Amino acid sequence: MYSSTSALAIPTCVPRARNRPNPKWFNVNIKQLTKKKYILHFRIRSAPRNSELKALYVTVCKQAKTAVRNAIYKYEDSISEAVQRHDQMSQ
Repeated sequence: MYSSTSALAIPTCVPRARNRPNPKWFNVNIKQLTKKKYILHFRIRSAPRNSELKALYVTVCKQAKTAVRNAIYKYEDSISEAVQRHDQMSQ
C-alpha cells in the first residue's frame, strides 16, 4: 500500500549520464582548445616564470574565445534562419 502510494507522490530519480550537458553550439574545435588551455594553465602554475608558456597560453585563450564567439553566432544565426523559413512557409 505504502509503496504504490509513494510511487505516485514521490518522483523517482532517473540516473543521467552527465549532470551538465554541453551547449548546442559546442563543437570539437572548442573542446580541443579548452583542453589545451587547461593543460597550459597547470604548466604555467608549475613554472610561473616561463614567458613562452604564458605567451602560448594567451594565444590559446584568444583562440578559444574567438571560437566560442563564432560558434555561438553561427548557432544563433541558424536559429534565426530556421524561424524565418518557418514564417515564410506558414504564410
